[in-house]
Amino acid sequence: MAETRLGAALTDAHRIAQVQLSGEAVAASRLLFSTLDPSDVAGTKPEWMVLQMTLMKYYDEKSAGLAESYLSEYRSAELGTSVGPVAGVEDFDAERVARSMDAMGPGKLVQYSGPDVERLGARSAALVSDKAFPRLAGAVRRHVLGGGRRTLAESARRDKRSGGWRRVSDGKPCAFCAMLVTRGPVYFSEETALGMRSYHDDCGCGAEIVYGTWTPTKLEQQFIDAYDDAADSASAGDGIRVAPTASDPRDTVLHRMRRNDAELFSDSVIPKPQPSIVAARTLTEDDGRALGKRVWFDFADNVEPADAQMVRIYTGNSYGAINGALREGDFAYLSPNQRDSIEALDRVIDAAPRVPEKITVSRAVGADVFGLNKDSDLSTVLGVPFRDDAFVSTALQSKLTYLERNEVELRLDVPAGTQGLYVSAHERGDKSLAVFGPEENELILGRGIEYEFDDAFVEDGKRVLVGRILRQNGVTRG
Repeated sequence: MAETRLGAALTDAHRIAQVQLSGEAVAASRLLFSTLDPSDVAGTKPEWMVLQMTLMKYYDEKSAGLAESYLSEYRSAELGTSVGPVAGVEDFDAERVARSMDAMGPGKLVQYSGPDVERLGARSAALVSDKAFPRLAGAVRRHVLGGGRRTLAESARRDKRSGGWRRVSDGKPCAFCAMLVTRGPVYFSEETALGMRSYHDDCGCGAEIVYGTWTPTKLEQQFIDAYDDAADSASAGDGIRVAPTASDPRDTVLHRMRRNDAELFSDSVIPKPQPSIVAARTLTEDDGRALGKRVWFDFADNVEPADAQMVRIYTGNSYGAINGALREGDFAYLSPNQRDSIEALDRVIDAAPRVPEKITVSRAVGADVFGLNKDSDLSTVLGVPFRDDAFVSTALQSKLTYLERNEVELRLDVPAGTQGLYVSAHERGDKSLAVFGPEENELILGRGIEYEFDDAFVEDGKRVLVGRILRQNGVTRG
């Protein structure tokens, strides 16, 4: 660490300021990321790349400027003079950063969008963007912090008074970063011993020039002890002291560090109690009707007559118009009663009993909703996130008995606690929430469900997609 208390405090304050700066860059990048259209990445990428690279250069300069100011104060604290070489401030590697931005931004959007991207509107482009952006954010942090790291490394190389620069952890580094911290001031340039290029995405480590003797902090000494213990253990065991590869995943020093001193490292191997995986209950039609009556019959009995009438407007002939408006965000063509029906159904579902256990329900949907036609490979939609902003009508049974030629059958696992309303508990009449009474065995799920598929097959001539609900209105389910 620095030889003076002031120098150590300046180093820590500088590292925190750099991390905060990288956070600003990530927030700005999130706004720019919205200009990328997952359904037209090629068309929207050029403008985004210009904007993103302008932002990256701006924040690289700010990061380098922070490092330059810190270096002046740090030298004054450690040496009694602020004079010394400053280098690397303007060495922004635009080509390298552009490759990274392209791969982690547009590249990840293409990867997560799946095939038939022109139909991505039905797959919720927002979810694809939400899934892709964290990968870009990690790269943005690394490159922004790189401005300051580069400045300190190059300045140390040119400063004949220094013993090099050392890595400074963020307090809880990964085992790999901690191992580099234990080496102390052995670095003199970007090319030295895994120097600057060893910082990974989301790494919070910093750098410090060392003047004089390096004395590890208490935490750094713990890293050293953890490394030494793991190395001795590896030597006494299989002798493997290098990082594993895909073809040789043997127990190594880093693996042993993570396991032996789990509390020290962010990527430690910490055994966690595994939650029991509860299989979804499968329902026959009779099972579903019995469950629906048991859970929702009494509730439906007590729904206000005016609200019940509004729910029947939805379950009658208005569900198509209402759901279309909710998905498109255009309510201009809805009648006043249909608009009131949305509010009433939201209100009733919010007050209704929740789905009491994990169950599998089914639903028939036009294949084109998922960009599929009669010749499509069903596996193309596996792992792709979907969101439905409308009410989702399902059959409270795990398989359908009939399907139109242009439809696919969805079998969705619905977690306990999901908001839903069974409308087929009563015979047709004033108490019934369904216009046609118990005819359809219908469970309406509340708006805003997010789901994905993990299996697809053809069964008895029917195309089937099997999936699970992940969230509802942003709340994780299951």
